[in-house]
Amino acid sequence: MRKRGALRDLTSAQKKSGIAAWLGWLFDGLDMHLYTLVARRSSMELLGAASPTDAAVREKSSWIQAAFLIGLGAGRRASSGASATASGAAAR
Repeated sequence: MRKRGALRDLTSAQKKSGIAAWLGWLFDGLDMHLYTLVARRSSMELLGAASPTDAAVREKSSWIQAAFLIGLGAGRRASSGASATASGAAAR
């Protein structure tokens, strides 16, 4: 009896699709991680503040990160809604 779901049973297109999806998630996470590394310093320079611990720097960098996360969530929701619509239209 053959084992179901083995990687060797996947077609080349399925493997490429899986790798592309994995790379997409990887780079999404990388963007967020890189932002957290440079957020305070870049906000400090944009605001002309003296220190990254300045209250205005902390507030603005928090708002920027919140906007990034909301955009990320909205983009994923919109793209999943679009693919659901496309698959529903294909089923008809």
